[in-house]
Amino acid sequence: MKVKKEYILLVAIILALSIYLLKRNTNKLNYQLPSLSNIPIENISKIEISGLDNHITLQKKDKKWYIGKMSYLADSTKTKDILDVIGRLSLTALVSESKEYSRYHLNDDKKISVKAWVDDSIKREFMIGKAASSYQHTFVKISGDHRVYHAIGNFRGKFDQTIDKLRDKLVLSFQKGDIHEITITKGNQSLVYKREPASPSEKSGQTWKRSDSENVDESSLESLLDTLSHLRCDSYIPNKTKDDFTKPLRSILLTGKEKHTLSIFPEFEKESEKYPALSSGKDYPFLLTKLQVENIIKKSGWPDKEFDKPQN
Repeated sequence: MKVKKEYILLVAIILALSIYLLKRNTNKLNYQLPSLSNIPIENISKIEISGLDNHITLQKKDKKWYIGKMSYLADSTKTKDILDVIGRLSLTALVSESKEYSRYHLNDDKKISVKAWVDDSIKREFMIGKAASSYQHTFVKISGDHRVYHAIGNFRGKFDQTIDKLRDKLVLSFQKGDIHEITITKGNQSLVYKREPASPSEKSGQTWKRSDSENVDESSLESLLDTLSHLRCDSYIPNKTKDDFTKPLRSILLTGKEKHTLSIFPEFEKESEKYPALSSGKDYPFLLTKLQVENIIKKSGWPDKEFDKPQN
């Protein structure tokens, strides 16, 4: 009988302790995880991203995002990725209360700080550390809270940007079907292609003719238009303006509903494998890779041997 009473008492103690711990953990979990409401991304008007040696301000104007005082147009895909994280930031677990931030890359030397505004009010402010070992979460801190949390997603790389990386790299854009004339200039020489109605013996409704009456490789010419109609640069050239570049290797004029131009210049340095260029689609000089330039030259109808190299 005594053993039975002790057994019942032990079970009662275990049950009571289990209920206590369950309630304690539940209350603790609710206390640990701040409630972050979603922010509609279309309402966000300004973003600041800061690291140790980097500070980027993004401002929305007329439904487009621009970078910094120079108002460089931002890459729409990269900006959308940033907005999605900010608007839907979700915490899943408390990681640490110890204020030992270096192991999570949330110390001053490693963290990325983010602020987001809706109109004139800051609606989201947090710090980003490294990805968790599962690569399914990222370590974060919320402004005003010393604790470290898991946030859903591996997103540090989306914020670890420079101004050049975040800039829109699209430097020339048009509808290729609108183009009816292409003029390619090298020095004092020009080669002109015109889109004309096809003759009865030709299958398609239109065909390209060259000014020198030579045969035209229409597939290469159409491929050239494909390339130029959505041309993206490798990077922009800092501290340079369009006026700093003269005597292009090649200039291309595309005539349609509007006129579009691209000019390619000699390499800055021997074997740099990047060529300065200007276009009517951008106010700033930029760089194209050697592969891009060789591809454009080849498709333009001038033999590869005509592709000038900068002189030593």
